Amino acid sequence: MPLSGVLLSGHIASCWSKMSELPRWERALLAGCGVAAAAGACWYIVQAADVEDVPCQAEDVSRFYQVVDPDMGINLRAEPDTSSEGTAYVLIPGEAFHVSRVIQDGGQEFLCLSDGRGWAFTRSPKDGAVICVRCTEQEVMEAGGTALDQVEAMLRSKLFQTEDMPEDAFRQMARRVLLAKDEMPDRPSG
Repeated sequence: MPLSGVLLSGHIASCWSKMSELPRWERALLAGCGVAAAAGACWYIVQAADVEDVPCQAEDVSRFYQVVDPDMGINLRAEPDTSSEGTAYVLIPGEAFHVSRVIQDGGQEFLCLSDGRGWAFTRSPKDGAVICVRCTEQEVMEAGGTALDQVEAMLRSKLFQTEDMPEDAFRQMARRVLLAKDEMPDRPSG
């Protein structure tokens, strides 16, 4: 049987009359607990609103980052979102890369690779662990350069060296090799 407004108000009045029968210290304790609960709820609501009100901050940059998790590479994304579609590219552990744009969204930083392969991120989407950090150009050189630098060095090796190639041709070829998406053809069985 549902309670009507009259019955409900009678129950509230009954509770208040029973509270007046409690010793003074118990009434003070109940009132203090109620105030603490209300303050905690207000604090929680304000904190949640602060997190939601922080807009994404985008910044054009020219920086280097390096994958620091020795066990985990980064599957690059098509958009600055960990749940967006992945690209065909992966940053391997220890790889250094150049970034042209950073978008901060809460505690996550999304990094646009300047070579066009996609977006990386600084924290694991699974557990929030830091998986890549900003680094210096010296640290990049110690890591063997960026992937683009490594491909260009391979093309410049004696194996591919020709006298009549313009200086920027190696960089352009390296970019094409690095960004190639065609899969290797299946080998015939037999």
